[in-house]
Amino acid sequence: MSIYRTRRGSGNNHETLDFVETAQYEHRSASILTAGQPLPRGWRQFEHPNGDIYYHHHQLRAITVLNIRDATVFRKVMDAYNNHLQSLDDDISMRRMPSDLEFVIVESHDIPSVIWAKMYSRARGEGYTWLEEDGLVVMSPEEFWTYVAEFPSHHRELPSGAEHQFVQALTEARSNVVRGVTYPFNERQLDMMHSRYQRLVEARAQGRNTTPSLGWLIGATMPISPTLRRRVAPPEDQEMHNDTDDGTEDEMDFIMG
Repeated sequence: MSIYRTRRGSGNNHETLDFVETAQYEHRSASILTAGQPLPRGWRQFEHPNGDIYYHHHQLRAITVLNIRDATVFRKVMDAYNNHLQSLDDDISMRRMPSDLEFVIVESHDIPSVIWAKMYSRARGEGYTWLEEDGLVVMSPEEFWTYVAEFPSHHRELPSGAEHQFVQALTEARSNVVRGVTYPFNERQLDMMHSRYQRLVEARAQGRNTTPSLGWLIGATMPISPTLRRRVAPPEDQEMHNDTDDGTEDEMDFIMG
C-alpha cells in the first residue's frame, strides 16, 4: 500500500508516493456490522489520513484498531490491557519509564486471537514491549516510527525532535544521492517527499491541522534506510541509553534548499 492514497470525495486528496510502501501498516477498520453501536465510555474514534480508523482512551493512554464496538472484542482488549499492567507492576525498570507512555493493544501475529500490548513514548522516541523471560525490552527504532505513522491523529503535535531529524535526514539523503551513493530512493523521489513536506508545513502555517499527515509521512519514511533511522529522543534522555548522538539542535529550518 502506498503511503498516500487518493481519497475521492473526502476533500483531502493526496498526491501518491507509490514508491513508499507501508507494508507494516496493519490497521483494520471496524466492522461495518457494528458501525452503529456506541463506543465504550471514555473511548474516542480517530480517522487516519488514509481513511482507516482507530480508537483512543485518553485517561488509560490506550490505543487499538480492534473493533471495540463489539462487546466481546472490547472485553478482550480490556483484559489484555489490565494483564499487561499487572505484568509491569513488579518490573523495577518501570520506575524509569516516561510518564507519556501509550499502550497499543494489538492481536499477536504468531497466535491468532491472542491480544497483547506494546508501549511507546513520544517524548523519548522509543517503543517497548514486556517479555516474561526478559522483562521490559526497548524495541527497534523502526517500531517507534511505525507507531508514529499508524496513530498520528489523536495528537496535536509531532513527537519531540521528529520533524527536525526528518528534515536533517532527508537533506543528508539528497546530498548522498547526488554524490552517487546507493540509496533506496532516487533524487526525484526524495524531491517529491520534500515537496510534500513543504506543502504540509505551509498548510500548517495557515492554521490547518496537518499533524496527522506529517506524522504519517515522517513515520512511514524514516525506517526505510539507515540514513533516516534516527532516534528522536531529546538530549536529556540520551544518557539513559548510552547513545552518542547528542541531538543538540534546538531549531529547524523549514526551508530546504
